[in-house]
Amino acid sequence: MKQGKIFIICGPSGVGKGTIILGLLTQNQIPLTMIQTYTTRDPKPRDKATGHYRYITREQFLQHLKDKLFFESNFYNGNYYGTLQNDIDDVIKKDKIALREQDVEHALFTQKKYPGNVMIIFIDSSLEVIRQRLVKRGENSPEEINKRLSLAKKELDQKEKCGYIVENLPNDQEHTIQKVLEIIKTKTKS
Repeated sequence: MKQGKIFIICGPSGVGKGTIILGLLTQNQIPLTMIQTYTTRDPKPRDKATGHYRYITREQFLQHLKDKLFFESNFYNGNYYGTLQNDIDDVIKKDKIALREQDVEHALFTQKKYPGNVMIIFIDSSLEVIRQRLVKRGENSPEEINKRLSLAKKELDQKEKCGYIVENLPNDQEHTIQKVLEIIKTKTKS
């Protein structure tokens, strides 16, 4: 049996997932790869740092769906998102260690399909800290921030379903990155 591992980083918008992922990808202790999400949404400036997304047209996405190339896909906020089956298979077959960002629901689906290869790490923060981060980003209107906070409440209620919960305190991202890295080190040794 192949031992490739996928560590899914999840948590509400504004919790700091992107910062944590970037820190993990730039550390020099464990070689990590990122499983990209294919999307039809427009790029945001902060997306470039992690290489998390691959941007394709709506027509390309629908063709990939028709060709059954996606392991999982969804439609959120007017755009399509999906993960290629080949990308998942590549990590497992080649014994790689990969990161993936997903919401809790899709993370649990992925773990159910690959129980020996997938671990879910929930990045946690208080709603007030999340609100402050969303405001500081300056990307969303007050209405959009309220909508994201409403979704955040629902996601925070699901955190106990995840294998690991790591709190991301304000101005302490390095500590959070190290905690997540320790989980990855421990789980890749076994």
